[in-house]
Amino acid sequence: MKEPRIYNCGTKYFGEKIDITDPCYDKDVWCRRTEEIIPGNYNCYVEMVGDRISEIFIVKDGENAEHERLIGSIGVDAGLAGFFNDKPDYSDDYWNELCDDINKWDDENDVPAYFNDDGFFSSSGWGDGEYAVMELLNEDKTKGWDFQSFLLMAQLMRMMNKIKR
Repeated sequence: MKEPRIYNCGTKYFGEKIDITDPCYDKDVWCRRTEEIIPGNYNCYVEMVGDRISEIFIVKDGENAEHERLIGSIGVDAGLAGFFNDKPDYSDDYWNELCDDINKWDDENDVPAYFNDDGFFSSSGWGDGEYAVMELLNEDKTKGWDFQSFLLMAQLMRMMNKIKR
């Protein structure tokens, strides 16, 4: 099996709430998530195995993740997923422009990761389907595991067959 490679794609500021979704989805679609996070700059990463994305994740700048916890899943319909600040519903014209930009980015870059004004997203790696959403957490030295103040949203892109039901 090929070794995974992690790429730091850059930094993005995220506010108090983050939408975890396929960028093609509007706010009324059931298979997306909105989560509360600690506002701040987040380092944006993709992990690749071979030529496929295996994970896309963000970690608050200056923090390290030591534990992860499954919190749910999202649906993917455009083969893309990511993290967005209050992702707006895109018009058809904007969506078409974004798809054109993605094709240009793919031609110019080895890692299929994208930033726009709203967020950070990438290829889902395996196309359409259901993907797990994980919280990445730190150990609080005085309270043990703290699932609130050290919440580092999130790890995305675990294949459906890795979710235990």
